[in-house]
Amino acid sequence: MKTVNDMFNYAVKNNLKLLSEFNADFWKEYTTNAGSYDSLFRRMYYSFKFFLQSEEEDISAVTNNFINEVNHHLMINKKRYEELYRVYVLADEKNSLTDNYNVTETMSREVGSENTNIYGGREDSQQYSKGAQSNDTTEQVTTFDSDSFNNDKKYTNSDGAREDNSVNVKGEQTDSLTSTETETYTHTKVGNIGVQTVTDMLVKHDNFWSGYMFYEKIFEDICAELLIV
Repeated sequence: MKTVNDMFNYAVKNNLKLLSEFNADFWKEYTTNAGSYDSLFRRMYYSFKFFLQSEEEDISAVTNNFINEVNHHLMINKKRYEELYRVYVLADEKNSLTDNYNVTETMSREVGSENTNIYGGREDSQQYSKGAQSNDTTEQVTTFDSDSFNNDKKYTNSDGAREDNSVNVKGEQTDSLTSTETETYTHTKVGNIGVQTVTDMLVKHDNFWSGYMFYEKIFEDICAELLIV
């Protein structure tokens, strides 16, 4: 039966990725560096054999069948590996070694005010009165050899008394002014509240990551499902 080493050599010669080209974020690091990861997989399971093969199948059929089965394995475990990958790529600032308390409170509200002024209907009136008035105009003339003037013509204009009224009527009026603004408040509390000491947290961190190797975990799963000794 064909071994992992046999399949690895065939994959290298034919420019194949031994553990498939499955399309997922958690598998992109593998597909980008497949040569290195395939070499690691061969070292871990050098003499193991793909269980789903017959004596009559050549190395080409065995290798391609194995690649397809790895793809199937990744497909049906996609959600589980995606969740594990979230831990694997968790940013350092999101995983403090010493803080065990991190709370952010955010409050946002709208603050508004409204001023309303109501004016009832009103009538504005103005009155102008003018009494009787008489205006006289007199024209004077002089002879060419005299400096004195003599009345020549007189005009008289007489205006009777009159009264002028002006009335402006304005209906009811409402003036309204509304203003709105948003207040935002953010309060963050970060630190160690004493439930665990910093040393306790460092020990737990070390224990967790010592046994957590994302791609080796997937390799172990592939081996358990597809390989035999």
